[in-house]
Amino acid sequence: MSDANSAPKPLFKTFGAALLGTFIGAMLYGCICMLVYRYFREYRKDRRWFKYMVVFLLLVDTLHTTFSIHYCYYYLVARFQQPEVRASAVWSLLTANFLTVFPPFVSNMFYLSRLWKIGQRNWLIIGGLLFLIIARLALETANQILGYMHPVFSDFIRFHYYVKAYCSVSSVVDTLLAVFIIRKLRHASKSLVRAAKIVDVIVVYLLGAGALTGVVCILSLFASIFLTGGLVDVTLHAILGKLYIISVLAVT
Repeated sequence: MSDANSAPKPLFKTFGAALLGTFIGAMLYGCICMLVYRYFREYRKDRRWFKYMVVFLLLVDTLHTTFSIHYCYYYLVARFQQPEVRASAVWSLLTANFLTVFPPFVSNMFYLSRLWKIGQRNWLIIGGLLFLIIARLALETANQILGYMHPVFSDFIRFHYYVKAYCSVSSVVDTLLAVFIIRKLRHASKSLVRAAKIVDVIVVYLLGAGALTGVVCILSLFASIFLTGGLVDVTLHAILGKLYIISVLAVT
């Protein structure tokens, strides 16, 4: 008799959720392609390193979308008649998850550099944010490596505290970055009256982007706590990665 813990979970909380996430992710990928096209049309003389960053983000998201489509097809079409296959992660699922490590890191570093450029010279604040960003990267990377080492879902559940940890750190980093940038911009607008309207637009955008990524991150955290053993948190985190890319490209 097979172990109950190793039995495949219901589709609605595993690959049903993953399929919906792939659909949403494909729509967001279209938005990303549009933003990349706009960027290269309007900023042809932009800094070379920034162009490389944009290409890197597009490449990461292209691969992520491709691998997401592959694993949905693998589980729900090619191997649908083999329910035991759904008890472990295929390579494309593991690789798609690993690719979600990069967009949040790039986005956080991008906004940290912007915080420095607009006048935040407090090394305690900059250093503290940098520490949290690197801690998040380390936690999520460790989580994905453990996924490769323990591809059976029932085995990997015991490492779910990594998911809770990096989701918590991510929420803190996003909130702090938004707060510090908004404070700096609002302070600058008092001395630059002409720029006040532009600053207001940026503040509204940061509030919206920060709130959106924060809400999705918190939902992912709750899913990892209350829907253990499913793929709802993985799906939400994949969508979150695309939102981070959009948050960078939309302000270029």
